[in-house]
Amino acid sequence: MIKNIRLGDTGPEVLEVNSLLFELKYKVNAKHFFDLDTRAAIEDFQACKNLIISGIVDTVTLDTLRKECGKNIQASTISMQEVSYLRQGMRGESIIDLQNDLKRLGYYNGTIDGIFGPQTRESVIKFQQTNRLINDGIVGPATYDAIYNHINNNARTTNNNITISRPILKLGSQNHEYVILLQRMLNDSSFYFGNMDGKFGPATETAVIKFQEANNLIDDGIVGPATWAKLEYNSIEILDKYPDLQLNSTGNYVSILQNQLKLLDFFAGTITGSFSQDTEDAVKAFQSANNLEPNGIVDKNTWILLLNESLTPFKQIDEKNQLKPVLKLGDEGEYVSSLQTQLKNLLLYNGEITGIFDNNTQVALKTFQQINKLIPDGVAGRRTWDSLQSLYEPPIIINQ
Repeated sequence: MIKNIRLGDTGPEVLEVNSLLFELKYKVNAKHFFDLDTRAAIEDFQACKNLIISGIVDTVTLDTLRKECGKNIQASTISMQEVSYLRQGMRGESIIDLQNDLKRLGYYNGTIDGIFGPQTRESVIKFQQTNRLINDGIVGPATYDAIYNHINNNARTTNNNITISRPILKLGSQNHEYVILLQRMLNDSSFYFGNMDGKFGPATETAVIKFQEANNLIDDGIVGPATWAKLEYNSIEILDKYPDLQLNSTGNYVSILQNQLKLLDFFAGTITGSFSQDTEDAVKAFQSANNLEPNGIVDKNTWILLLNESLTPFKQIDEKNQLKPVLKLGDEGEYVSSLQTQLKNLLLYNGEITGIFDNNTQVALKTFQQINKLIPDGVAGRRTWDSLQSLYEPPIIINQ
C-alpha cells in the first residue's frame, strides 16, 4: 500500500500523479510538486469516479487513475533515480517545468527549450547559492522543495517566523542531500566539526542534541520542523554577521577567510588574520573559479560560496575518478593536454597538443567561455570543466 500523497508533497510519486492527470486533460503541470491545481484536479477526478472527495491521493485513487489511463501499476512506476534528480545534459518536460519555475523566480532568462544546458545549470546554481543549498547545479529533493516553497510563498524568513518543508532526520537517515544541509547548518552554528559526508551517524546526532539543548528544544537528536526552523534562523543571523573584507582588512574574520581558502586549496600561505596580497590573489582565484567577478572583495555572495563549500577541496572528479585541477596560464601536465584536445575537437584551438598552458590555449579557452556564457577569465575551473564535459556526454532523455 502506498503512502497518501497530498498538498505540499514532492518527488516521483507526485510526478506520476500529475502525469496521469495531464493525460486525462486536467489543467496541471507534469511536475514533481503537489500544488493547489493538483488537489483541485484530484477532487474533480474523485467526484467523477464516485470516490471519497478528499483531494488526497490514496491507494484507491491512484489505482483508479492508472486504470483510467490504461496503465498497470508496474508500468507506471517511476524510479527515484530517473526523475527526482535533474542535471546538465537532460531534456524533456521536467526541464521545461524547471526553466519556467526558475524564470518565475527571476533566476533564468533564457529560452524555455526543455534542454538542461550550461545556462539552466548556472541558474540552478544561483538559486542554490541564494538559498544556502549545495551549489552543485543538480536539482535534487532539497532544491525541489526550496523552489516549491518560494513559488507558493511558503518560505517566510522574517523574524522567527520561518516555515519550511523538509524531511524528519534521525540517526541512520539516508537522505544524503538533506543530511549535508543539516551538517553545514550545524557547522555554521559551531556544533558540528566533522566531515560533510551526508551520513547521519553518532557524531551528527550528538551535534543535533547539543544544538537542541542550547536552543531550548526537545533534545532527542531528531531533526523535525522546530529544529529545522531554528537552524534556518541561526544560519541567516550568522551569515549577516560576516563583514565584507578586502585588501588590508584584519581580524578574526580574515582568519576564517584564509582557513576556508586553505581548505579549498586556493590559499597556501599562513593564517595570519591579515588580508595581504596573497590572500587577495587567492580570493580572486576562488571567485574566478566560481563564476563570480574576480575583484578580490569578499562580499556576501563570496561568503556564501566559501561557507557552502567548506571541507570540500575545489577539484573535480572525471569519469576515471581522477581529480581535475583548476588550470591557468603556465600550468603543465596531462590535464592541460586533455583541455587542449577538447578545445581542438571544438575547433577553438589549432595548436599542438603540448600539455603546456600557453597563450594560444588561453585564447581558445576564453573563446569557449564566452560562447558558453561563462566568465572569460581563461582559467579552467569547475564551471568550465562541467561545460566541456557536458559536450562529450550524450543527452539523457526523460521519458514521460
